[in-house]
Amino acid sequence: MICVIALIVFGILGIFSLSYREVAIEAFDCVFRRMTLRKCQTRLDERARSQITGKIKRISPFLAKQFYKYFRVLEFAFVILFVLSLFQTGVAGYNYYLYGNCNGPNEDGFCIFDPTGHNSQFSNLAQDSCGDDTIFQVKDELTMNSINLSNFPLLNDGDENIIFFIGCYDCDYTKETYPIIEDLIRKENPTVYFAHLPVREHMDLFTQYANCIYEKESIATFLEFNTEMFSQDECSIDSCTSILDNIGLNTTEYNECANSNESISLFEEQLIELGSVGVYGTPTIFINGEVFVGPKPYRVYKRALK
Repeated sequence: MICVIALIVFGILGIFSLSYREVAIEAFDCVFRRMTLRKCQTRLDERARSQITGKIKRISPFLAKQFYKYFRVLEFAFVILFVLSLFQTGVAGYNYYLYGNCNGPNEDGFCIFDPTGHNSQFSNLAQDSCGDDTIFQVKDELTMNSINLSNFPLLNDGDENIIFFIGCYDCDYTKETYPIIEDLIRKENPTVYFAHLPVREHMDLFTQYANCIYEKESIATFLEFNTEMFSQDECSIDSCTSILDNIGLNTTEYNECANSNESISLFEEQLIELGSVGVYGTPTIFINGEVFVGPKPYRVYKRALK
């Protein structure tokens, strides 16, 4: 049994050292013979048993005697643990490829492939920034079943793939995700709806600006506005309002539109819609109904497309 572990461990170490390579060859010969129902001739397992026993004997002769006596049992147990560890690593790698973390959709446990947990981080939704604390409550699951996408602007009018991108203009993780969404639009041409969910209170006005621009201008102009907003290091009212001038829009006209009763009413309706989704942070992205919270690699989003 120990030859199996030795084959894997010394096979890797043998890449860098000739002495380890010789042990790996011995281990391979032993494993091959065992698989063909023949006796191992290298006696690698016996040498390992004797060497480990000798080191334990320096500390405790009694423990060394017990180790030597029950070596086969311990060997079998370690091989089982080793195989289970390999299996768990395989599952973790599979989940990381599909979801950007090791533990499954939108889980935030430790991931060996993402030790900082970056792919599962998000900007927490400050409930008081959106007015009514009762709108945004953590639900059992995120769902689009009751959402009316026609209440939200389009970033791209594309094919049958539907992406609903919920983000905040002034949130780092959304800023990190937005260029990936732009890549998806350029390369895959999905239909993308966008909802600006202001995590910070001073950003409420920019949801209303976005709605007005989408209503009055082309999708290309709205996309340009979004790109400019997400490119800001920090978004104050003054710095981000100046983006209207930068893309050739009349600031006075859009101030009036953003502060109109119709615009405020639409914003409140959008918040109620987003509350029904169960969103608790940004970015939250639905792709054909499958949900991803936090910034994920491009491959994760592309995999969810039809």
